[in-house]
This record gives sequence, C-alpha cells and structure tokens, in this order.
Amino acid sequence: MPTTNSIYQELQAQLPTSDGADRRRWAKQIIVQGADLKELCQLVFEEKKTATRFSWLLSDVGIEDAKQLFDVLPYLFAQRDKTDIPNFEQQFAKYWRICGIPEDDKGTAIDLMFQWLTDPHVSTHIKTVSLDVLRELIKEYPELKNELQLCLEQLPEDIPVSLKKAMKKIM
Repeated sequence: MPTTNSIYQELQAQLPTSDGADRRRWAKQIIVQGADLKELCQLVFEEKKTATRFSWLLSDVGIEDAKQLFDVLPYLFAQRDKTDIPNFEQQFAKYWRICGIPEDDKGTAIDLMFQWLTDPHVSTHIKTVSLDVLRELIKEYPELKNELQLCLEQLPEDIPVSLKKAMKKIM
C-alpha cells in the first residue's frame, strides 16, 4: 500500500500533466489509503502548475470525503498568502461550499466573500459560489441577509445571467 510520501512523489511528478479524471482517481486513493492530507498539502508550495492542480485536487478530495477536506482547511487557510497559486484564496469559496467553513475562519471568510462579490476582477464563477456559501450562512446568521441584499443591490446591471440566477435564489 502506497505511503503518504509515495503518493506525494507521484502527485509531484504527475499533477502538472493531469486531467480531471486523474485527480478524481487520486482523491479516491487518498481517502481509501488514509493518506495524511495535511502532509500532501505541502504540494501548494511546489511549482505553480503542480500547486494549482493540487488545489483543484483538494476539491475532489472534499467531494469524496468532506470531513477530510474540512480538517485541513484551517491549516490551508493560514497558508493562503504563502503560495504562488494564482487567486488561491478564492479557491476557498469552492472548499467552503463543499464542506463548510471552520468556526475560527467564518468572520474572515464572510468578509472575503463580500469583497469577491463586489470586486469587478473576480470571476463570475467565484461570485456565484460565494453567493451559495453566503446563502447557507444566512441560515446560521440571519442578520447577514440585509447586508447581502445591500451588497447585491450595488452590483452593476450588466452582470452575467448565472450570477443573476444565483441572486434570485437569495432574494
């Protein structure tokens, strides 16, 4: 049975040329073999292509076992500014949608998602995912609903259709 170290070496060598099917297979392997996901998270500090594709693999791990991803999120979130992955911080919107937000990071996460909603340079996809996460948080923190409505009312009229649909779910 491969060890965490051998999985790390395999990922380090093969992630740069991987596709989605490869990453789904590795996610299952990581879960089934009980690899130490926190150790594997050192891949976010490898060269950019490896690190970026590992950040995508983390979503696949979360889809396979949300608790595994949830357990490493505090560590990853603390490391988010120390990697060369472009827009790595925004990847957390996807992670949070998959497995939730660790309690200690909720305040910062909420602030970030509001920033992403209003930032014209953030992709529509991240804005839509952020809306999904904020919609779930409103169940826990109903007072966020008014703040979110005010934020959405300030968005320009020419936003993409997918974002408009996500907004309607909340309104």
